[in-house]
Amino acid sequence: MITPEKLNESIEKIRNEKGEGKTQFYTNSGAGRSFSDNLKKGQMPSFDKVCMIAEYAGVSLDSIIGRDTIGFKAASEDKWRNALNQLSEASLADLEKYLDFLLWKQSQDAAVSR
Repeated sequence: MITPEKLNESIEKIRNEKGEGKTQFYTNSGAGRSFSDNLKKGQMPSFDKVCMIAEYAGVSLDSIIGRDTIGFKAASEDKWRNALNQLSEASLADLEKYLDFLLWKQSQDAAVSR
C-alpha cells in the first residue's frame, strides 16, 4: 500500500532527476506549491494531482507509486536475449519469418475489424 511518505519519496526522486526546484516542479505540474508539504503532513493527494505530476514529469503512474515494471521488463528481456543467443542461425531465420508472419496476420486482422 502506498503511503503519503512513500509517495513523497518517489516524487522527490523523480523531481530531482528532472533537476527542478520544488516550487517550480509542483507549480509547473499543476499540482500546486503545497503538494509536497501536504504529503509530509500525511495527506494523500487526489488521483488527478498525481496524474498531473506523472504527465508533467513524463513518467508512468506505476513509477510514481512504486510499482514500476522496469525490473520485470529487464528480466523478461534478459530471458529472451538468452534464448535467442542459444538458437542456431537457421532457427533464428525461421523465427524471424514466423515473427514477420505474425505481424502481417495482426495487420490483416486489424484491417478486417475496421
